[in-house]
Amino acid sequence: GHSMGGHGTWHLAANDPDGFAAIAPSAGWSQFDHYGGRPDQARRQPWYGADAASDTLSLVANLVQVPAYVLHGTADDNVPPSEAERMLAALRGAGAAPEAHFQEGAGHWWDGDVAEGADCVDWPPIFELFRRSRIPAAPRRIHLTTVDPGVDAVHHWLRVEQPLEYGRRVRVDGAWSPAEGLVELATENAALLHVTWPGEGGLRRVVVDGRELTLDAPRDALWLRRGGGAWGAVAGPAAGEKTAAVSGPFKRGFGRRFVLVTGTAGTAAETAELLARARHDACTWRYRANGRAEVVRDVDAATLDLAGRNVVLYGNADSNAAWERFVGAGSLVSARRGALTLGRQTWERDDLAALFVRPRADDPSALVACFTDTGPRGTRLHGALLTFVSGVGYPDYAVYGPDVFRDGDGGVLAAGWFDAAWRLPD
Repeated sequence: GHSMGGHGTWHLAANDPDGFAAIAPSAGWSQFDHYGGRPDQARRQPWYGADAASDTLSLVANLVQVPAYVLHGTADDNVPPSEAERMLAALRGAGAAPEAHFQEGAGHWWDGDVAEGADCVDWPPIFELFRRSRIPAAPRRIHLTTVDPGVDAVHHWLRVEQPLEYGRRVRVDGAWSPAEGLVELATENAALLHVTWPGEGGLRRVVVDGRELTLDAPRDALWLRRGGGAWGAVAGPAAGEKTAAVSGPFKRGFGRRFVLVTGTAGTAAETAELLARARHDACTWRYRANGRAEVVRDVDAATLDLAGRNVVLYGNADSNAAWERFVGAGSLVSARRGALTLGRQTWERDDLAALFVRPRADDPSALVACFTDTGPRGTRLHGALLTFVSGVGYPDYAVYGPDVFRDGDGGVLAAGWFDAAWRLPD
């Protein structure tokens, strides 16, 4: 990839290291916080945690596994060569041996007589690297850093299903020995793992974080859960728990052929505000993603077959007649005209907004992502969100008031992640 595609090359490989045999970023920038940057506000952790996949340098251990060829012009005034140098230094510091070429005097887009096409993208040594590179079938040693299982869960013979704490990275180093039928794992912030034995004869021994688990018989695969500080074999995720396929953060709601459901059960002012917000999101999705997002009324959603599809819901329990179907009466986040509740806390105001993502009450295999409020004044606050902008992330839930326009995220009343059972952490 070149330029923005160069960064995309770093980004995709860092978040899916076993998906690529080799990579070649040309004139690529490293990450948002060096090329552009984001505001460092009071509640930095929830927003950065929800967009941690953009922090390419913190995932450099993943990139060590992927052969890389870095190409850049020394006179590039669009993406400075220091961006390439930063990535190269990080890779070499982590033990990788990337190839690189800096074309003297070349700008952002350059050509010469080395390649038949444009040299900055058709550079022959890149394709020589590609020709000799292969994805290993079952490497004896692996490393995976994942910002969230929803971003990258599977790495060769290992699957990360749940972290101990959402919003923090999971790191796992693993090795397997065919002669001993042994898998050894060292973990950080991991709670639920799945191992698929890559050899013959079955898995007979497992050592996790220095402690050996006794298996009653050889296994082709094994689920491992950490509970009370110790690891043990389990049957898999419990019913209703977060999985890599069904979890936050909030933007995960915009997947699975999502449909936008706007409320019509409230006042005329509420209905108008909700419809305007849903139409805005549909238009933005078409412009930015070249996709079609259906906008349907709450009363029409009841007649549609939405099995397996995510729902993006606009409104509250008073203004959207589909609230009970998709969100349910027992949601940890609930909103009505004049009041909003998060767990045990209730705010009685008519100018609040919130966003949250949960499994659909009527279909736990899909998500409902809600833009909710305590009335039209709260609905207008959703205009402060940059839902489809790169470099912007929102956790599982956030509650905020009009002070966000003056104080930034100092006007956020609460924000964070639900735990693996979709509960509020203590």
